Amino acid sequence: MDEVQNIKEFQRLVDSLYIKSNVDIYITGSNAYMLSGELATLLTGRYVEINLLPLQFTEYNDFIHTKSPNLSKIETLANFIHYGSVPEYVKQLQIGEKQADLFADSILKTIVEKDIFQRLNITNRHDFNKILDFIFDSVGSYVSPRSISDTLRSNGTVIDKQTVAKYLDAMCDAYLIYKVPRYEIQGKGLLQTLNKYYVVDPCFAKVRLKKKMLKDRSHWLENMVYLELVRRNKDVFIGKRNNLEVDFVVVDSDGYTAYYQVAWTTENPETLERELASLRAIKDSNPKYLLTTDNDFNPVYDGIRKLNVIEWMLRP
Repeated sequence: MDEVQNIKEFQRLVDSLYIKSNVDIYITGSNAYMLSGELATLLTGRYVEINLLPLQFTEYNDFIHTKSPNLSKIETLANFIHYGSVPEYVKQLQIGEKQADLFADSILKTIVEKDIFQRLNITNRHDFNKILDFIFDSVGSYVSPRSISDTLRSNGTVIDKQTVAKYLDAMCDAYLIYKVPRYEIQGKGLLQTLNKYYVVDPCFAKVRLKKKMLKDRSHWLENMVYLELVRRNKDVFIGKRNNLEVDFVVVDSDGYTAYYQVAWTTENPETLERELASLRAIKDSNPKYLLTTDNDFNPVYDGIRKLNVIEWMLRP
């Protein structure tokens, strides 16, 4: 059943089929509405939810090299960050970038119109689009409904923080963005303010903002590492230890914790020390990794392993 949420009282239909013998039910849809409210109540403990993301770097790498076998790994990563990895978008790039951008723009508009505007009956579309642009342009930065409201107000757009929070939740429910809360490493608890948001794929930000993603390559590399960590682990958080920040704290399906810092390059000694400082401040014995595009044979600094991010993403 595809987009079954468009049927009135679909929850009762699903539940009536579920109790029949010899029936397997697969429900697909494009937003979190399907598993909210009554359906979740009726099927609690009786369904498995699978979130589908765009292509992994391994899949993207295999596809690209069938078309461009001489492309280097760093060029492939640059394309991955700039164009993203929505399968049909990647295919249409073979026709031309303009054609692919038109496709991505139409998909984005459909998601916003059907999964957000119509479902939530949002009438102030101008304000919503302002917030969407703000989030797309703030990947890798700490934001909150209040900080967004204050920033927009200073630029002449008055939106209260409650409305901003509502719109952000709608974007998350439509799987356009992912909210990542901050985690206090020392106190082992979630913090309520200044989260980060990552975009499901760079192609949407590219066509929306009409900008070159590689100009902000460190943040977009961080975005793609986040998506890869989500695929591989149970939980992903932003880490905080006193006044220092760790890009990601991850907990795998077995309950083990690891820490990740992401930088495009740390060839500058000052940059290397700055990136290592956050991980060095963590005194437990859990694994700590620094992911960069550098090729320096995986050195280890005080137990912190520096890995090439391309090779890391290509691992099974």
